[in-house]
Amino acid sequence: MGQEFKFEIVHPYVEKINPKQDLVDIRVRYKGKEYMCSVTTTEYINTLMESYEKTGENKEGAYFWIKGGMLVLKEITEATIRTTLEDLVERGDLEEFLHS
Repeated sequence: MGQEFKFEIVHPYVEKINPKQDLVDIRVRYKGKEYMCSVTTTEYINTLMESYEKTGENKEGAYFWIKGGMLVLKEITEATIRTTLEDLVERGDLEEFLHS
């Protein structure tokens, strides 16, 4: 692999992450720069949209709005985050997906 990166989960409750349904923040160091990114799961988004149906938010759950710098994974683990970031590096897309 080309350029190396490092990442860490920085969300305050790292020990209590639900790998299938959560939202966490990570810090990525790459090419001398530091980026922040949110990582969530498809299940988390589905649950949130179901909640919106009940609360009326986002046109009764019709959509979920994502502000830049979010990765959506099937499961949040260090391995899945690392694999995802490695793929983005190999494709040359890491900096486009993340924001500083």
